[in-house]
Amino acid sequence: MAGTFVEVEVMDKVLDSVLEDIDEILTENIPSNPSKYALNAMISLNHCLNNHSYSLLEDINQVIPVLSASSSDQSGISPASSVTPSPQAPQKETVTSCFQPQPQPTTVYKWPKNGKVEMKDHVFISKDATYRLSQYLLMEKWGRDAVLLYKYIDYIFRCQSFGNQIIEARGNDVHCLIFHTGLQRRGDGEYLWCVLQPNSISKTHKNKQKWRVQFGNVEDSFLTKKSLCQTFKAFGLDLFVGLPQRTVFFRSVSETHYESTWPIKVSWEERLLTNQDRIYKVIGRSAFFDNARKHLKLSELCCAFRSALGRTRMIAAQTPALAVPQGFVDTKRCSYRMELLLPLVVLFNRVHYRFALAIGPSADRAKTYDCKSVLTVAMGYANARLIGPVKSPWLNDLSNTY
Repeated sequence: MAGTFVEVEVMDKVLDSVLEDIDEILTENIPSNPSKYALNAMISLNHCLNNHSYSLLEDINQVIPVLSASSSDQSGISPASSVTPSPQAPQKETVTSCFQPQPQPTTVYKWPKNGKVEMKDHVFISKDATYRLSQYLLMEKWGRDAVLLYKYIDYIFRCQSFGNQIIEARGNDVHCLIFHTGLQRRGDGEYLWCVLQPNSISKTHKNKQKWRVQFGNVEDSFLTKKSLCQTFKAFGLDLFVGLPQRTVFFRSVSETHYESTWPIKVSWEERLLTNQDRIYKVIGRSAFFDNARKHLKLSELCCAFRSALGRTRMIAAQTPALAVPQGFVDTKRCSYRMELLLPLVVLFNRVHYRFALAIGPSADRAKTYDCKSVLTVAMGYANARLIGPVKSPWLNDLSNTY
């Protein structure tokens, strides 16, 4: 009996030591939000401590297997709150690393269009960013709040989309959209590419744009080729060859020259009726018989425009540079082309009104121009800017009358 009592006393001391070690481990490693397995283990151990008897060993043997089985059920990953012996610590780190995002190579691909090509459907550029960009570029007339600059970027974005010139770069450390703006930096005249960032601004509007010009300096969003290549070289990308190319509206420089010997075919009745909203912007209500602007003074206007074109052709025959190239963007057909602009000074009701006449080579008649549209001078300037900086004196004067 004495031997049995000694063995029992030794067993009690061993179990006390084990319980103290387990209690210390639980106290140090249980997180602020312990799992249900850890809580069950703690309840069982407390029960054992309060009922210190020979059944204590059996209780411990019941608690430890439950924890081990729970850990193995979760794909070999030990819960953060489970009791893990110190020799298994390296194994725990190895298993946890499988949750870390694996490095992915940065890739560049053509931007997948979703059917919409207008910039407002995809890109947000604030008025402030547009104005600051105008100060970063070669000095030009961009109008109040640089509104013409925004329209320019919008149409160039469409053209870049039509030509599959917009690229998207994606990787662990970079995600952006890049297109060629055709704009030039003030000081050195270097062309600029626009680098758009994902739009993380929370908006409830269903049409929230996915991309935006980033906050801060516009120099971070509009980069030269050298700066762009250096920036992406850090991500392991060589963009020198794959950069978007500038939008060009003509195949040959000869297309920009006006042929003074070619006739210009135009149906003035049809053209004026089609563009009567522009007639109203320049001439006003005096071009109509009624205040509702439903009945145009068509006969008088046709004579006035026909005479104006005759005078323009006489001047252009001596000065072919009077004709200015303009870009025409056909959003419905996802295409663009180049046309020529001629100035028209229309004498109507003893007032000289200024317009721009858009012409282009006829599709069915050789060596002949067709009249494409009648524009306001401001519209002509905006379209001509798509080709390049506007140098023509008559287009830089945006007044509607003389």
